[in-house]
Amino acid sequence: MFNRMSIASALLFFCCVAMLHAQSKGGRWTMEGNGDDTAMWDGQADTGRLQGEAVFSNLIPLPEGRYCLWLDTARVHDYFKVEDSPDLDFENENIGISMWIYPTVLNDVHFLVNKGTQTDATKSTDYALRISLAKKIEFLIRDSNNKAQTAASNFTVPLNQWTFIAVWYDFNAGKVYFWNRVGAAPVDSANFRFNYFANDGPLSIGSWYRNDPAAPSIKDFQGGIDEVRISGRCEDLIPLISGVTRRQPAVLLPGDLELYPNPLSLSRNGSLTVGGVSPLAGRGTLTLYNLRGQIVWRQEVTAWPYRWVLRDVPGGILPAGSYFLQLRTGHDLFCRSLTVIP
Repeated sequence: MFNRMSIASALLFFCCVAMLHAQSKGGRWTMEGNGDDTAMWDGQADTGRLQGEAVFSNLIPLPEGRYCLWLDTARVHDYFKVEDSPDLDFENENIGISMWIYPTVLNDVHFLVNKGTQTDATKSTDYALRISLAKKIEFLIRDSNNKAQTAASNFTVPLNQWTFIAVWYDFNAGKVYFWNRVGAAPVDSANFRFNYFANDGPLSIGSWYRNDPAAPSIKDFQGGIDEVRISGRCEDLIPLISGVTRRQPAVLLPGDLELYPNPLSLSRNGSLTVGGVSPLAGRGTLTLYNLRGQIVWRQEVTAWPYRWVLRDVPGGILPAGSYFLQLRTGHDLFCRSLTVIP
């Protein structure tokens, strides 16, 4: 009797241990200056690599940590690539994707995540997340006929600010759920009953990979991406517990600083209006940084709104590209991205 109970207890113990260590798949890329997969729930570390002129940047206030993936508007074919592995393939099962995004341009379909290759004889997409022309979040798979099937959110993605987004495909329930706030209930849901299949393409973050050295990506995202999570467990998607330090809320006020026009065309309008600042703010310092963190221009300002003629830059006109304009008034710090086109 004792032996039977001991064996039963041992089996129960090992079952409990196995459950505690049950793993999902996917990964977590925090973009903290490297491409490490830091997920605790997946079976292997799927390290990613910057492609093209993609960079890890800390020039704008971030929702978490000290760096994000930055994809410059003035560059093409820059994205983050993770090579194919069974850990990244999902097939007719639950899957979720979440991330922070800071779009600076929304003028096309922009891929946030895609598992697959665009240049295959039949386009491959195990799963994807993208921003549609209508500025909605779309979850996408390709069915057995290689036809794209999408489920879209009702909310619109805003420009020039950080937004948390998450998508959860409950395969058995035939539902896709959407979030746009951390810690809140899903804001949208859609009926979605489609089988989907694994492939041998890479995982692209910020674009859709093409097997073409001359044009290695298509439908690039422009702006910042941070804290990307993919998992077969919904509880892994929401960053309630962070492995990095949250910044002081006092600096998370990008919406208080307005830049107009943005993007700014040098050939059509060579001046920028800096507004959204209370006249009571008093004296402030505007500083323009390039993506290397170098100061391009600095100016003390005493009256708002402020109109800046870009020809004030020493050495002539400001080159086209992506910049960050920082305003410091007393103990407050504001920052917005600025895109300058020819």
